[in-house]
Amino acid sequence: MWSNQYNYLNICKDNSLSEYYSTSELVCFISEISELEQYGNFNFKNKSTFPFMQLQLLNAKNIDSWSEKDTGSKTNLITITCTKEKDDFEKIEKILIQIALFLKWNIIKEKNE
Repeated sequence: MWSNQYNYLNICKDNSLSEYYSTSELVCFISEISELEQYGNFNFKNKSTFPFMQLQLLNAKNIDSWSEKDTGSKTNLITITCTKEKDDFEKIEKILIQIALFLKWNIIKEKNE
């Protein structure tokens, strides 16, 4: 998906989604990040003082074909939608790196056509 306003990224072990992490443990970890707040069981967004970003914790079968209903007790994919604005994205990227390092997973940028 391409947008001139938003970046679309994923955090996962690999494109095969071969590794899972406990959703409840991941929710606890992300809840400690002061720039984010939880809404719903599997979603986080920026607090009003931080640049736009949304995270969704998924248990997906395929990295290229998933639904917001693909959730559960295990997470193998975190989808991210965030602003493309350079200065704001640098702040967001620090948080994404923090999450990826915690999981020992990778940050994958979606191809922009």
